[in-house]
Amino acid sequence: MAGANPVRLPGPALLSPRAVSLSSGCRCSVRGHAPVHHVLPAGETGRGTGRESLEGGIDSGWQAGEQEGRTTDRVARRQAGAGNMDASAWGYMSGAEAVLEGLQRAGLRRLFAEPTASGEIVDAGRRSPVELVMVTRNGASLVMADAQARLTGEPAPCLVGAERGLAGVVPYLATARLDSVPVLVLVALAPGQVVEPDNLVASCSDGFGRQRAACKGVFAVQEPEEVPRLLAQALGLCRSGEPGPVALLLPAEVQAGRGWMRGTGFRRTPRQLDEETRAGLHRLAEIVEGHQQLLVYAGAGCREAAEELDLLARQLEAPVLTSLTGLGVLPTQHPWLLGFGPPPACTPLADDIVADCDLVLAVGAHVYPGVMEKFLETEKVVLVDSQPVRPPGLPERRCFTVAAKQALRFLLENTRARQHPEMAQRVLGAKRAWKRSLKDRPEWSEAVDPVKVFHHLRELLEGEDILVLDAGRHAAYAVSTFLVNHPHSFLMPVGTAALGYAVSAGVAATLTRPHNRVVACCGDGGLVQSAFELLTARRCQVNPVVLLFSEAPFSASPAAEDGRLLQRHDAAWLAPINVEKLAGSLDVEYVRIHNDGQLPEGLRRALTREAPVLVELRVRYPEAHRTDPASGTIATGQLPRQLALRMAARSVLAQLLEAAAPSAQ
Repeated sequence: MAGANPVRLPGPALLSPRAVSLSSGCRCSVRGHAPVHHVLPAGETGRGTGRESLEGGIDSGWQAGEQEGRTTDRVARRQAGAGNMDASAWGYMSGAEAVLEGLQRAGLRRLFAEPTASGEIVDAGRRSPVELVMVTRNGASLVMADAQARLTGEPAPCLVGAERGLAGVVPYLATARLDSVPVLVLVALAPGQVVEPDNLVASCSDGFGRQRAACKGVFAVQEPEEVPRLLAQALGLCRSGEPGPVALLLPAEVQAGRGWMRGTGFRRTPRQLDEETRAGLHRLAEIVEGHQQLLVYAGAGCREAAEELDLLARQLEAPVLTSLTGLGVLPTQHPWLLGFGPPPACTPLADDIVADCDLVLAVGAHVYPGVMEKFLETEKVVLVDSQPVRPPGLPERRCFTVAAKQALRFLLENTRARQHPEMAQRVLGAKRAWKRSLKDRPEWSEAVDPVKVFHHLRELLEGEDILVLDAGRHAAYAVSTFLVNHPHSFLMPVGTAALGYAVSAGVAATLTRPHNRVVACCGDGGLVQSAFELLTARRCQVNPVVLLFSEAPFSASPAAEDGRLLQRHDAAWLAPINVEKLAGSLDVEYVRIHNDGQLPEGLRRALTREAPVLVELRVRYPEAHRTDPASGTIATGQLPRQLALRMAARSVLAQLLEAAAPSAQ
């Protein structure tokens, strides 16, 4: 931030132990200096419900422990009787040991650590019940924590060094923020190190012209005894409202210093509806009841409300579209699920159906500028989220600040059941057309069809097995052709830093869900950036399968063409890689698949190996252009990643439907 003083830790100028929260404008005192003001970037709206507290994020369910022994014996006995692990006195220990103790008490059993983060916390981690996973490259610790948080829905911690470690972490930090992933970043500082808070709280763009803070907040610990309280506060902010990453700065003196640690632990508290929120829900139910045909647009905020969403869609017979991060919140075979959205960049199967809906209920999702403009112009959108970001054109009375689970449950109890048999038949017909488009495709003899890759994967993987995607055109084919049947089985970052995500996230997914198969998909650029995390997989004795989508044949870069989606540019093309030798150098198994005929057996062989496997797929991508009439309202040029993915997946699916139409007739 312009004009903000650097924070020196340790030294005469110390950041106040209170949070530098970016959920609302705030200030913190720096000893020996004027107050440092942390103001929201331009375009950032105030967040929160007014019930959240920096002293522990009570509204989120994480409640901080009491400081310095103020907990009474009565409270301690009541907690012990409730079966909590908490105890008022943790014992005499170092700050590093208190960090590990706090993670354990919070139920966080794994800590991902950077190779640059050597120090007291790493040494304490080797003696702690918390599993310490040392990654291979900078940035991978946050990617792995991000993947674990997406799979579990709970905060996941990572440890980074504050020098070279931060350079690799910040891009993935912005991705976690834009994708609403609760990650706790523990920053281990060296003695006398100077820290610029802007490195962690600098604004990042969502691609639609809006700026958001890359980190929800930064906490700085000054004394070892503050670790229990500030760790609880950081976890509370991490999970409160819209989830997101939070940083905790740990000076070397705090890590090594010893003291008596006290706190009531990390207890989960239920959310309570106040009168204002309840009145808003009654207004929401009246709006829904006043419209004939509802369309639900479900985002990642609905992951913990999948059951309520399922029941409401059936009760109101309302078609459902999901955001990219919400894929899997309903299984693909759900009778009312149409696919990805929102309009106009949604699946082409939904175009006619969406046009006949007179109200869009956006739940747990962001509505970006330039999206759903026709609905916004006529006030046919209502937005429900724990921290709604109101898009231009949407009146404030159409935004409701409440968690998705509570809102959907209230609507279930306060709206009447409806019957729309004609709409049900149209949704069924659209789904049949989509399934038909995936069958009877010609077999390629010179390359691998990416459509068939994901079609065969769906047949070979169980419902809760995990697919992880990287940046690249393969992601558009996965979105349009892979059937997602579980809310925590499809990992795809749609933020800014997706390149190199899949391999690291795949390793973390196998650690988090060891009984499920994990398949990580990446292109050649993503593999070059993250291949050495397969060494981490070997150290941890886990067996992810990495699919390398290598374009065949390697040749000069095609000329850039205006309007082409997810097209590579000259600087992105690499020299041919000998993937077999790379796999040998990493001591992982290697499988090569050249054409469609080799695909079923090659994938089956890779998925049955009890070792990490690198599969080279020599794919060919048909060109995907922005030729859809529905995309005419969206400006041409470089698109935000989330919109480019939706448009590319739409184009892929449109081509599949067009190719399948003659055979259907």
